[in-house]
Amino acid sequence: GYESRVFTSGTLETFSMRPLFFSKVKDEHFHHFQGQATEAEDAHLLEAWKKSRTESQASPRFDFIFFNSSHYPYSYPASFLKHQPVSENKAAYILNRDMDPLPLKNHYKTSLSYLDSLLLEVTQHLKKQTVGTTPGWWWWVIMARNSMKTDFATGAM
Repeated sequence: GYESRVFTSGTLETFSMRPLFFSKVKDEHFHHFQGQATEAEDAHLLEAWKKSRTESQASPRFDFIFFNSSHYPYSYPASFLKHQPVSENKAAYILNRDMDPLPLKNHYKTSLSYLDSLLLEVTQHLKKQTVGTTPGWWWWVIMARNSMKTDFATGAM
């Protein structure tokens, strides 16, 4: 059978995701990173996932990776700041819907750029690996989605 592993920087207890979807995942295969800035937690879980892929490939497995940087309050390393201007107070738009949302949109877009770089690392790591004569990426499906509805086009969030 397949082994499942979960790597997350956010809590999966919210909305009971862990008991609903991952109740059979062994505790030693459930990797939860919190206590740092979100972008650091995402980078840490990526390194832990890569290490786990290198250490163990004895049985087929499903890996679930939940990055949290692209969720509000949108987190990324300073070196990724590409979209300007940004607001120092990310909550300002929530408190004042009449203000220009562009600074918050720019935080969001920059967090997506950071998430793209993490997903690129995932795919590059998979492409380097082989199992026997089969490339490591051969049986992989990578899905990325924003789990929170964010509709900047209409101004609604």
